[in-house]
Order: sequence, then C-alpha cells, then structure tokens
Amino acid sequence: MSNEPPRLRWTIGRKVFAIAGLLMMLMVAATVFATVKLTEASREIEALALYFVPTLDLTANIESLALRQEIVAVATDGGTPDERRAQLEALGARVDDDVARVLDLIEVGLASGDLTVADRVALGELHGHLVEIERLHQLVQDLALRAVDQGEPDSDIAAIRDNAWKTFDAALDDLVLGLQGTVEAAALDTADDQKRVLYLMLLATALALIVAIPLGIVLTRGMTRPVRVLMDGTKAVEDGDLSRDIPVTSSDEIGLLTHSFNHMVGELRAKARIEKLFGKYVDPRVIGDLVNDESDSDRLKLGGARRVAAVSFADLAGFTAMSERFTPEALVSLMNNQDFRRFTTARRVT
Repeated sequence: MSNEPPRLRWTIGRKVFAIAGLLMMLMVAATVFATVKLTEASREIEALALYFVPTLDLTANIESLALRQEIVAVATDGGTPDERRAQLEALGARVDDDVARVLDLIEVGLASGDLTVADRVALGELHGHLVEIERLHQLVQDLALRAVDQGEPDSDIAAIRDNAWKTFDAALDDLVLGLQGTVEAAALDTADDQKRVLYLMLLATALALIVAIPLGIVLTRGMTRPVRVLMDGTKAVEDGDLSRDIPVTSSDEIGLLTHSFNHMVGELRAKARIEKLFGKYVDPRVIGDLVNDESDSDRLKLGGARRVAAVSFADLAGFTAMSERFTPEALVSLMNNQDFRRFTTARRVT
C-alpha cells in the first residue's frame, strides 16, 4: 500500500457542485426554451388582439355594409332615385372608411417590430386583398350609381353590375374566410406552444428526478460507505485490533482521511511491536517511557535517574545442580512458570 496521500481531485464539494450544476443547466435550458415559446405565444396573442381580430371585425362590417349597398342598388322600390343614390353613397362612404381603417391598422402592424415573420407575411397578404377589394368596391358602386341614375338599366349594364357584385362578394368572402383561418391557426399555434411549454417543464422535472435520484444515491453511497468502513476500523482499533488496513477508494477528503487513519494504525502497530519485542528484555515500565510521547522527558535523559527502590537478593538452593539436568529450553520454561516467577522480579528470561 502506498504511503503517499491521495491527491484531491474530486472533492466532496466538487461532486455536490457538479450534480447541482448539471441540474441547474437542465433547468436553465428548460427555462430558456419555455421563455422563448412563451414569448412567441405572447407575440402571437398580441398580434391577434391588436391586428387580426380587429381586422376580422372590420371586414365583417364591410361585408355587411356592402350587402346592404347591394340590396339598395338592386331594389327598385326603395324610394326615389335621389334617396337611393344618397343611401348608396352613405353606405359606400362607410365601406371606404372601414377599408381605410383596416389598411391603416395593417400598415401599423407591418411597421411594428414585435410581430413574427409569419404574422408579417399574413398581414402583407391581407393588405393586398384589401386593396383589391377597395378597387372592386369602387367599381360596383359606380355601376350601382349609374343604374340608379338610369332608373331602369338595360340588361347589359345589369349583367355587368351583377357580375361585379358577385366578384366583389367572392373577394370579401375569401378575405373573411382567410382571416378566420389565420385567427384560428394562430390560436391553435398559441395553444400548442403553451402545451409544449407545459410538457417541457414536466419533462425537465422528470429528467431532474431521474438524474438527481440516481446521482444522489451514488454520491451518498460513495460518501457513507468509506465513512462506515472508517467507523468499523476505529472500533477495531478501540478493541485492540491493529491488523486492519482500510483501502483508499476515493480521491476526496474521505480518501485523505482513510490514508491518515492507515498511517496512524501503522504507527500504533510499530509501538506494539516494540513493546512486544523489548518486553522480553526490559521492564515494561521502561518500555512505556520509551514509546509514550507523554511521559516525563527527565526520566529518559542520559545518565539515568534516581529512584527509591527495595532490592532483594535470593539464592535458590540446589539450582545449579538442577539446571545441569535440564535442557536450556526446559530450564527457560521452568523459570517462566508462574509459580517460579514469584521469586523473580517483573523480568522475563529467554
């Protein structure tokens, strides 16, 4: 096992920050997309409210006024020619006024910078249709006024008038239907954008859960498992087991702590080995002074130390003759026997 401490590459703070950063990037991406879609929906709603819906209302009013104008032009019992002419001119003026209002509204929309390209294209097409309707309306109005002035128009003028009204009515119908289709399509697009935003937020939430839960489990296990191993190692040292070395499995603070723990256990093993080896030759109290960093340094100074002690000298009768009959191993075993050691000091003989 290497004695070098691990390099701190992925600290616990970096791991937590990486997961938080990943989730933050996911939420930022979802927020940006939602903001873009909501902005587009807002612009679409604004275009509908400010331009398309008012244009549709004015166009419907134009169609109603034109229909009344056509009825006055065709009817022969609607009053005197002067009265019919006055009605036609009044209705025509209202139609021209509404057409002018719609054209001004469209021009304002085209000049606005808040509309999308699709809305600009749609307004541009409406502008072209309205210009054509304005031209057709002027034509049918002139024919209607001529017919009123003649009283009973001939068949050719009546046919021309009727064909002109049909063309004008068809153009108006196409314009109204086109506007209705544009408004409906814009409303559907806005609703689809809102649904997409809702689905995206749900998807982002689901992805955040899918990513955060497994990563949280992995990170938690990666942090708690080495801590539990360290706790077990600490408990073993507390119980006197110095044989355990804990593998360093990470390059974070826990890995550095594990390396320090292994170094500490190694130092304890070295002290235990010294005590075991020298305990056979040296008094255990002296060994304790040697290996204990907290012992009094004066007791270890060169030249020795003064102590009050009682010394007992004893001779065993017949020991020499007895030892000659034993092998060295048997004699040492006898002297280390508990009964025999009562006559010795706290020193062991090998």
